[in-house]
Formats: sequence, structure tokens, C-alpha cells
Amino acid sequence: MEKKHLDEDNDEVSYLEFSDFLENNSKREMKNAQNEITMMGDKFLREIDKKKEIESAKKIELIQYILKKEKDKYDYDELYSYELSDVREIYNGIKANKKSFIKFLFGIED
Repeated sequence: MEKKHLDEDNDEVSYLEFSDFLENNSKREMKNAQNEITMMGDKFLREIDKKKEIESAKKIELIQYILKKEKDKYDYDELYSYELSDVREIYNGIKANKKSFIKFLFGIED
């Protein structure tokens, strides 16, 4: 069967060709959307992994300081299981106590 163009008089053929075009176009558009969503998802996963690596490194740094100052009170595994914000809170508490002790030792008033 000879292919006819959409603007020719045979409405049945024009309709079928147009229907095929729409179906193929929809499949292409869905495939493009799927690819774009997959690429965005991969990008977000990489960003999350990078953020976790940075937070882990910071957490380890804080844990090392905490253990250096209060090794009898905390365990590495215990501290590492905490969220970064919790570890930072413990770290800040130790730093505040150290500053308070130094102020007390030298009689410094706030």
C-alpha cells in the first residue's frame, strides 16, 4: 500500500498515519522523560553520597577530639552511630566546659 500524506483526501489513511505518529511521538517523549528522570536521580544520589562523605569526615574529626578529651566517657562506635548534629553537640559541650575551666582558672569574668 502506498503511503499517503496527512493532507491528502483519504481520511482513513490520514487518520491511521496521524494515530501512528502520535503513538510513536508519545513513546519517544516518555522515553526522553524516563531518561531525564533517571539522570536527575543519579545526580541527586551522587550529591547525597558526597554530602554523606563530607559529614562522615567531619564527624570523625569531632569524634577524635571528643575521645582525646573524654575517652573514659565515650566509645568510638557509640559516637559514630550518632547523627552529626548530636556529635557536634557533645563536641560543643566539651569545648564550653574547657572554656569555662580556663576562665575559672584565670579568674576571667564574662
